[in-house]
Amino acid sequence: MLSYLLFLIAVAPLIASGAIAYLYSQSLFSLVGVLVGTIVGAILILISGVSWLYKLQKAWMESQAVGFIFLPVILPFYAYIGAIAGSSLVAILYSYSRNHEMPLLFPIVAIALTAVLGGLMPAAIAALPDFATTEEDSRENNNLAFGLILAMGIGIASALLASALAYFLLACLYHFRTTTSILNFPMTLVGLLRVR
Repeated sequence: MLSYLLFLIAVAPLIASGAIAYLYSQSLFSLVGVLVGTIVGAILILISGVSWLYKLQKAWMESQAVGFIFLPVILPFYAYIGAIAGSSLVAILYSYSRNHEMPLLFPIVAIALTAVLGGLMPAAIAALPDFATTEEDSRENNNLAFGLILAMGIGIASALLASALAYFLLACLYHFRTTTSILNFPMTLVGLLRVR
C-alpha cells in the first residue's frame, strides 16, 4: 500500500504538468511536449548535476565510496529532478506563450538555465558542511518519501526560477537594445522590476 502511495507521489508532478500544459494550449500535442520535456530535462540535469558534483565535491567524487552510491542513488535522483524540472518548464512555457509574445530565444535560455540550476541546487546542498549526518535511519520509506519531495521541490523551483530569470534577462536585453543611452538603463531596470 505504501509503495503505491510513493508511486503516486512520484508521478503526480508529471501528471499535473501535463494537465497545466493542456489547459493552456487546449491541444493534445502539449502532452507530447511534456513527455519530451521530461526526457530532455532528465538527460540535461543528469549531465549538469554530475558535473556540478564533480566541481563542488571533487575529493568525494574521486573516492571509492562514491561507486556504491553513484549508480543506485545519485543518477536516479538527478534524473528524477530533471524529469520534474523538464515537465514543469514545458507547462510554464505554455503559460508564458498564452499570456506573452515569446521570442524563440526565451525557451532556449530557460532550458539552459533550468539545466544549470537543477544540477547546481542539489550539489550545493550536498556541499554544505552540516549536510552529512552521522545518525543511521532505518526507516527506508521515510527516506524515500523525503527524497522524492526534495527532488520535486528542487525540480519545480529550478524551472520557476529559470523561467523568471530568462524572462528578466531577455526583457533587460530588449530594453537595453531599444534605449538610446546607457544612462537610461538603470531607469529601465527599475521600470522592469516594478512591472514584473
